[in-house]
Amino acid sequence: MNKHGSINLDTVKRNPTLAVMGMAIAALLLLSSASTHVVAQTDAAPTAASQLAPIAPTISLGEPIRTAKLESDDPEIRYENGFFFNVFSTEENRHILIRDKDGHITGDFNLSPLENGTAPPLFDLHDVAVFKDGSIVASWIYMLPHDDHQYLLLVHYDPTGKFLEQIDMGVWTALKICAAEDNSVWTLSKNNRPGNEEVLRNYKFGSGLMRAVVPRSSFPHDNNNTYSSGHSAIDCSGDKIHALTGDGHWVEYTPGADFTDTKIDEVSRADFGGDWKLSGFAYLGEGHAYAVIHSGPGDPFKRILAELLPSKDGKTLRWFEIPPDKTLPANNKPPDAMNHPADKPKEPIVVTGVLGADHEDGEQLVYRTSADESVLWSKPLFSGLVNQRDSTPPPAASAPGAPLITTSSR
Repeated sequence: MNKHGSINLDTVKRNPTLAVMGMAIAALLLLSSASTHVVAQTDAAPTAASQLAPIAPTISLGEPIRTAKLESDDPEIRYENGFFFNVFSTEENRHILIRDKDGHITGDFNLSPLENGTAPPLFDLHDVAVFKDGSIVASWIYMLPHDDHQYLLLVHYDPTGKFLEQIDMGVWTALKICAAEDNSVWTLSKNNRPGNEEVLRNYKFGSGLMRAVVPRSSFPHDNNNTYSSGHSAIDCSGDKIHALTGDGHWVEYTPGADFTDTKIDEVSRADFGGDWKLSGFAYLGEGHAYAVIHSGPGDPFKRILAELLPSKDGKTLRWFEIPPDKTLPANNKPPDAMNHPADKPKEPIVVTGVLGADHEDGEQLVYRTSADESVLWSKPLFSGLVNQRDSTPPPAASAPGAPLITTSSR
C-alpha cells in the first residue's frame, strides 16, 4: 500500500494472494470492524467567536540565526522537538533516518509494526513523530495472512528503533500525528466507519485513548469530508492543538476547554492547478502558520512561501504570499560583482520548503531556500499593523497582504 492506504498494483500482479487481501483492506477502509469498540468523549463544544484572533503579518524572516547541513535534498524531511527525520518506503520495509539539530545522523533503521520485527504482507506507515527524548511514534495500518482484520496501531520505539509498546486504535486511522510536550500523541484522525467522527484524538502510551474532540458534525456541509496528506498538518507544540484538515478547515483546540473551526479559502486552481500541495508546515507560538505551496509536476512550476491569515472580508482564513524580495535578507543585498554580471538581473532566492518550528530559543522557523542545501533557523519579524476580522489586510509594500500571487522558479 502507499501512504494513502491504497494497494500497490504491481505488487498485486506479482502475487495474486495479495489481490484478495488488497480488496479486503479496501473494504475495511469503508466499513467498521464489528468486534471493535472505541469509547470517545467530546469535552468541548464549538465557540462562535465574534472575530478571528488579531495577527500581525510577517514582513521578513530576518537574518538566519543558525544553519545545518543535512546532506540530503529529500523534500519530505521534517523537524520536530530538536530532530530531523524522514522515511523511505519500499515494499519490504519503512526505513527511517533521524538527525540531531546539527544534522548528524543519530538513528538509521527499519521500522516494523510488529514486536518481532517482521513485516506483514500488506502494511503501510501513515505518519511518524519524534519525542524530545528521541524516541519515535509511528501510525501503522496492516493485515496478516488469512486474517480479514485491519490493524490500526500507534507504535512507540526507543531512539535506536527498538519496539517498546503499542496502542490499538480500533477503527481510527491516524493520518497525521504529533508528539506533545506531555509525552502524549495527538492525531488528525479518520473514522473508517460511516457517520460522525472526532477529528482530533489524544493517546498516551500506557493509558490508551485520553480524549476525542471536535466532532465532524460541527463542520459546515460545504466540503467533501475527505482528507489529503498533501493538504493537512497537525501541531501540538504548545498549550493548544492546531490542525489543518485536508478538506480546508483550521481547527484550534485548548485541551479541556473550547475549540474553534475556521474555513480556509481554497487555493487558486487557476494559479496552482488541482494538484497543488503544501511542502511542509510550521506553527509558531505567536499564532503564525506557514507553508510552502507549490503546483503539481509540469511547466511552469509555481511556488510561494505563504502564511495563513484572515481573508479580506475577515470571514475565512486564506493563504497569503510572503514576497521573497521582502522576506529573505539575501535578496536585499547587492550581487557579488565577482560572480554575478552587473547587467544581469539577480535571481531571487526563494524558500523551497518549510521543515517545522523550533520553540527552544524563541519562536524560530526552520526552512530551506534555493540558495544551497543548508537548513536555516530564523525569527520572523512582524508588521505593526494587525490583520483581523473587521480590517483590511495591510498593503503588500509593508506586509503580505495580497492574495496568492504566483512567483518563484524551481
